[in-house]
Amino acid sequence: MLDAAERLFAERGIHQVSTREILRASGQSNQAALTYHFGNRLRLIAALLDRRNGVINDLRHLRLDALVAEGTDQDLHALVEAVVTSVTDVIRREAWGRDFVLTSVQVLLDPQLLEIEALLDASRRSAYARAFGMLRRTAPGLPATVFEARMRMLGLGLSTSLAKWLRANGPVDASNARRYETMVRDNIDYMVGGLSAPVSTLRSRGKQ
Repeated sequence: MLDAAERLFAERGIHQVSTREILRASGQSNQAALTYHFGNRLRLIAALLDRRNGVINDLRHLRLDALVAEGTDQDLHALVEAVVTSVTDVIRREAWGRDFVLTSVQVLLDPQLLEIEALLDASRRSAYARAFGMLRRTAPGLPATVFEARMRMLGLGLSTSLAKWLRANGPVDASNARRYETMVRDNIDYMVGGLSAPVSTLRSRGKQ
């Protein structure tokens, strides 16, 4: 059921897909199956995101562990690369990568879906919380509110950049892998620049 929902949401949009269509696409004849397994549509979407976030989370922890072992865990570029590629490498190698991105970005951008955030399993995003703390230590002079705002903006920027690329180019394969890698590297460089940029004069003076 989750596979069918993810595919349909990516193709047509979350609000354009009915529960009946999800059940039919997943081969379910029992119309109450979705309610039985998930409770409602929002919880189904949360479960869909959680299972993919878990894969990304595990890989991100491994990459952060590697930075600690190498002694490069205070290198801003290395940290950003670990955070980003733990997503982009999964997208490249997994058949579900494109559909996951095109579904998750809808949740990020749609005010009607904001309550899904509270339904997500925080343990499946523990590596992001860990990376957030590690990145914060690379910019001790940056006000906390500024750092948090930049992280939100850069995360949203990465998600929409990936979604736009995948919508235009389809899944990553031999024909577009080089272009995909270029786009990923551009995003890493952009995020490093965003986190290391000075605070504007007006903001530093409190004139927000």
